[in-house]
Amino acid sequence: MTIFYVLLVFILIAAVIAIETKNLLSSVICIGAVGFGASLLFLFLRAPDIAITQIVVEVLGLIILIRATIARDLTFIGGDREFFGTVVSVVVIFVIFLAGIRILETKSAAEIKQIRESQPGFVALPDFGTPIFDAISQTPLFSIDLKYQGDLDDGIISEELRKEFERNKARLSQEITVSVEETGNKWVIADGSKKYSVTKEHLIHVCIEAASQTYLSEGLGDTGAANIVAAVILDYRAYDTLGEATVLFTSIIGATVILRKKTKKLLEEPDL
Repeated sequence: MTIFYVLLVFILIAAVIAIETKNLLSSVICIGAVGFGASLLFLFLRAPDIAITQIVVEVLGLIILIRATIARDLTFIGGDREFFGTVVSVVVIFVIFLAGIRILETKSAAEIKQIRESQPGFVALPDFGTPIFDAISQTPLFSIDLKYQGDLDDGIISEELRKEFERNKARLSQEITVSVEETGNKWVIADGSKKYSVTKEHLIHVCIEAASQTYLSEGLGDTGAANIVAAVILDYRAYDTLGEATVLFTSIIGATVILRKKTKKLLEEPDL
């Protein structure tokens, strides 16, 4: 956890220097430091694909900016800033900071689970660094009475159980199936593309099934790909992959245009 805060502080310091310095080349280098710090954050948050894309874009973007910086005669504007503008900027940043502290107040999965037993609609972000889908799949949306255990074992959704779902803002369609994974303890309710994982403790807890479980169980049937990684990248997340590839190729093309050799023929010279 400490490494996250160290990287965040590093990014903030680099961003402030990039804004405040009067040396444009130093500003460009600090912008690159911000990008590389963000890529390290993505890597530690177990998103290597985004980290790789971020690094490539930062390297190419830094090359373009440095080339543009050293190839131009720059005019620096000096002087003191207006007092009123500075005060307004500090106040806005402070308000955003306070709002961020309130919005990003996190709780562990165990704490969220405990609170939801008494407050079914309670919503909170998981601790920093915890995958959101993992936290959602472990935290019950709501809990129902043990009297519905027999219906679930029989693969039946009674009207009373359906009303329990509706009461907790989880309306079920007419075309649902109930799979018994462990009689008397664990069930899966499939409602179209949405799946609920139902487990028994002192109450029956209803959770959203993790997306990863859907990929593993239905990936072959949905995509026809035996390799589940290829199925996720090129089918379930095809638009995301297309966007990343577009960003990479755009960055490469931009760097190529900036770094290409200048033409040897002057504009006023006739074509051969």
